[in-house]
Amino acid sequence: MSYKPNSVVQMSGAFSSVKWQYAAVIEVLTKGDMRGSEGDVLYKIQFSTGEVRTVKGSEILKQVVAPPFVPGGEWQDQYASAFDKSKSQSEIHLTIPPVITFHLGDGKSPKELTVLEKGKDIFFRGEDRNPSVVFRDGFTTRSEVYGPVFKTMQGDVRAESGTCASRDPLFGCLFPLIDFTKKHHDEVFLYLLYPEYIYSVDKLQRELIQRPYLQRNKPDAHASLVSNAVAQEVMAPGKVSGQSVAGCYALTRDWNGATYDKGLTFTISGEFLPNPNAVGQARILRDAAVAKMVPLVGHPHELKAVEEGGRPVGWSVDAKTVKPS
Repeated sequence: MSYKPNSVVQMSGAFSSVKWQYAAVIEVLTKGDMRGSEGDVLYKIQFSTGEVRTVKGSEILKQVVAPPFVPGGEWQDQYASAFDKSKSQSEIHLTIPPVITFHLGDGKSPKELTVLEKGKDIFFRGEDRNPSVVFRDGFTTRSEVYGPVFKTMQGDVRAESGTCASRDPLFGCLFPLIDFTKKHHDEVFLYLLYPEYIYSVDKLQRELIQRPYLQRNKPDAHASLVSNAVAQEVMAPGKVSGQSVAGCYALTRDWNGATYDKGLTFTISGEFLPNPNAVGQARILRDAAVAKMVPLVGHPHELKAVEEGGRPVGWSVDAKTVKPS
């Protein structure tokens, strides 16, 4: 089978590790031999970590279904185009490339936004799985995608396209969203993790907030971006190994309504459970992260969305309104 530029493929052989599981085809470098073999075709591909490699067709397992992707592409143009189409389609999904080019118009030079970054800190994520499982298995992507997938109307990422986390421990407690059809109270865990790479979803959201196109033509989507940007969300592509999880706290949550923006009251337990399997930066940065948690544990917190004129403008964090910086 041959693969066209911009298609997303699943790798095999030496490239089948979770880090390099999926890639985007950038260019077809050669054709197959005279006998029609596709295995000898050379492709230039890009992984979700931003790395570019030249591989043979035999090293590609299959093409997978994925949202539109253009390596290093003019993503803002795709985004605006998606909104034009959304008259008949309520939500369109776009893959987030490592670097996004924004065309600002009015004769201004294009702006490049680097969304994919090397992990430098501990991030926070709620999870209902037991620590013994997470400390061993870590977190992994739940769908066949090249990288994080952005939802145009909601101004947020698809949870199954990577591992969501927050720079802020309190907003990390929003994960995972509760199944409101079953209960309004749950007991989960707040994990501290160190991903090797992150997509700075919050940086992208803050950039999109500034786009006049959205403010003029899609005020509801713009309001969603404003609200979501406060949560300081990041997404790790591929797998976050168990060894990259520093540890966790027990977390009890009581939700206020049928949707997450109605908010919740929650308490992070005062006892930190370290992961004995943690290595590298997850272990090195652990003590500083735990010290950061000291004023936050052992007492209740409240999170809920703040609205003005029927649209979200930020979040109330322990009765203090926070808006995007």
